[in-house]
Amino acid sequence: MVHVLLVTFPAQGHINPSLQFAKRLSKLGVKVTFLTSLSAIRRMTTTSLTVDGLIDIVSFTDGYENGWSTDDAQNLISALENHGSKAVEDAIRAKREEGNPFTRVIYSLLVPWAGQVASHLQIPGPVTYDITKYGAKSGGDISQESAPGDSPNTDGIHLGRDTMINIKDSIIKTGDDCVSIGDESKEIHIQNVTCGPGHGISVGSLGGYAEEKDVQGIYVTNCTFIGTTNGVRVKTWPSAPATLTVSDLHFEDLIMDNVSSPIIIDQEYCPHNLCKKDRPSSIKITNVSIKNVRGTTNTAEAVTFICSGLKPCENVEVGDIDLTYNGNQGPITTKCANVKPKFVGKQNPPVCATTAQSA
Repeated sequence: MVHVLLVTFPAQGHINPSLQFAKRLSKLGVKVTFLTSLSAIRRMTTTSLTVDGLIDIVSFTDGYENGWSTDDAQNLISALENHGSKAVEDAIRAKREEGNPFTRVIYSLLVPWAGQVASHLQIPGPVTYDITKYGAKSGGDISQESAPGDSPNTDGIHLGRDTMINIKDSIIKTGDDCVSIGDESKEIHIQNVTCGPGHGISVGSLGGYAEEKDVQGIYVTNCTFIGTTNGVRVKTWPSAPATLTVSDLHFEDLIMDNVSSPIIIDQEYCPHNLCKKDRPSSIKITNVSIKNVRGTTNTAEAVTFICSGLKPCENVEVGDIDLTYNGNQGPITTKCANVKPKFVGKQNPPVCATTAQSA
């Protein structure tokens, strides 16, 4: 039987949808363990606690059993991470010892530590994004996904270990990546998507865990990016424990409207400087096409290719780039490291005009 650990933030707007989601899963024969803080359980009604026999509700203390105010929000989030991380780890280990292990971990927004614990213990742990697909083997059509533009860790759609997924004719507004593509994803087609606000469409981040597998066949076509932080991006960790290949990436027929950093390959991705950069990324990026990208950028650096010094990018083709800088911080620029692209058609600005330093 599939057994899911569902972890949710202790607020009404998270608890009720998560409970409804748990009930839907149980109707499909999925065993669900619903985990949140004791402070949230005490605020739930008797009716909401009456759930199907396939659902267990468990809790952990966060020190706010008598309630909390908006002034305590930051302290609450910190307490939740400290106590909740241990509760998730304890629950996973206990179920393994019972012979009834969790096969999936799903968690709501604002509790990303649940996914980190799940990954550490080698259990798939996707965030409950607006839409999440994990381990799917067939396509689906998705449209009109939204979350507040300033909301953290809210990827519009996250894919991981998926094959033959279609995302098309969609409008995605979110506080993180409009679409993020994780490891072992193959034949992913994203077309006619409007992204913004958000962080663009990303392959990765990749390389954070040793067990990650190859990514192949990613097609992003006929998409529009409006006011996003990043357009299309490939990101891998330096000093990564994983060794995998990312191949056959196609970013074509794209419109950038006031976008920061429209085109990026970043093999030194290290958010908040939380990683070591003592050696280059061990991930190979090959067979990449970036064609017919036009519009405006609000950052002077329009195209950035920082590839690995250990495994330089190969077979990168760039054609018909026409980007205009609408700021006042100097001329529009591009920079590259450890890559020798093939150029076709117009290049505005000239791609790889500057050589960048890399690890």
